[in-house]
Amino acid sequence: MSTLKVNALQDTSGNTLSRVLQVVQTVKTDTASESTASGVPTSTIFLPVNITPSSASSKMLITVTANVNDNGTVAIILQKNGSNLDGATGDADGNRERTTAATSNDASTRLHTVNAQYLDTAGTTSQITYGIKLFCQDNNSTTIYLNRMENSYNETYGYRSPSMIQVMEIGA
Repeated sequence: MSTLKVNALQDTSGNTLSRVLQVVQTVKTDTASESTASGVPTSTIFLPVNITPSSASSKMLITVTANVNDNGTVAIILQKNGSNLDGATGDADGNRERTTAATSNDASTRLHTVNAQYLDTAGTTSQITYGIKLFCQDNNSTTIYLNRMENSYNETYGYRSPSMIQVMEIGA
């Protein structure tokens, strides 16, 4: 048995964060899919989770695990109240899509996991909804799958995996 001792957590500004105030989670065990034009994020926000911060200065640690499939590169875009979470996406550069994390998926018979973590500042004491949009750069219109492969065989290699998001409020 190993023990991890944490004396203090610090945010990127060096402020000491001292305690976890609350943790909320959404776990999606069933499957979902959405068809979209190539280079256009899904309109659906997947894995929505609501949290009401106790302080506007609280830090929100967001952890995402998404199991995705498309015969191309699949990415997630972290959302806050229906908009891209700006600090959790790459810099703008020409026509390139600003995403949070991605995986290259070279076959419709493989399920890939995309993981992301981001430390956000609440900025409010009103309810916040976090979630993800899915994005795929393909040659034409495409269907992106969550928690299943495109070719969903009824065999042991046709596995299913859940996707989840956790948000932990950390107070000073």
